[in-house]
Amino acid sequence: MDKQKKIKLSQYTQALLNALRTIKSKPRPDDISALSVSQTVSFFALVYEKVRNAVEFREDHLVLRAAIERILRRRLSINPEGKGEAENLLRELLWARYFDNGSLGGEDVVKIQQLIDRFIFLRKKTLPGRDSNTQAFLNDFLVDILTCEIEEYLKPASAQKQANLTFFIYQVLRQKIKIEELSSEQKDAYFLAAIEKVFGKSDKAYLRYHLFITFYKKLSEFSQDELEKLSHQIITIFKKIDDIINNEYVDKLIKFTKKQLPPFYCFI
Repeated sequence: MDKQKKIKLSQYTQALLNALRTIKSKPRPDDISALSVSQTVSFFALVYEKVRNAVEFREDHLVLRAAIERILRRRLSINPEGKGEAENLLRELLWARYFDNGSLGGEDVVKIQQLIDRFIFLRKKTLPGRDSNTQAFLNDFLVDILTCEIEEYLKPASAQKQANLTFFIYQVLRQKIKIEELSSEQKDAYFLAAIEKVFGKSDKAYLRYHLFITFYKKLSEFSQDELEKLSHQIITIFKKIDDIINNEYVDKLIKFTKKQLPPFYCFI
């Protein structure tokens, strides 16, 4: 009897499996720093969120980010400087039962407050002196980046799994794409946007965020000097990203991606 042949995995598949094995869930805070909220308030917050989500229908994986955005926009309209708003945000997420009571804590408050402070810094640097349309564009883009990074910080395991799968599909399929009139860099950027739309089912906010951190990095990883430099280039960067998202080649690559995706669903 012939010996059973072993299936040889490609380097991309092996890299994906290794990456998936290293994913860890976010650790719970210690009992001293853990945030706890009233269950009575939580009930009413939960009902409110269910009503909002029913009215503003979204894919399940987009609901949390939308809630983070709603809360932050409301809180920052009252407190434009954003001081102390990280804890308020986390408490409201606990009230609405997006997270278990006691699962978020002091370290999370510090990390998210740092992100909010960076957002406020960039908003102060980039919005003044511009027309209302440009201000709205910049503010919305910054809110998208902020809220996406907050969600991915709070749910790192699911974010890392999605990132690994997206990169795997990108690496496997990108060599099959031939578009003579595009440079390699353009083709790769448009294809990444197509994968995000089809496989990731990303909305505009996540498309903007994932392209931004692909070309640059997360807000939390910028030094203060780098944030200063970013503020001078930000309008050009944001417009370039939106141009990629809205390019006609992305729509063409979406059709290609949809046909290629079925074999990859076994990894989900």
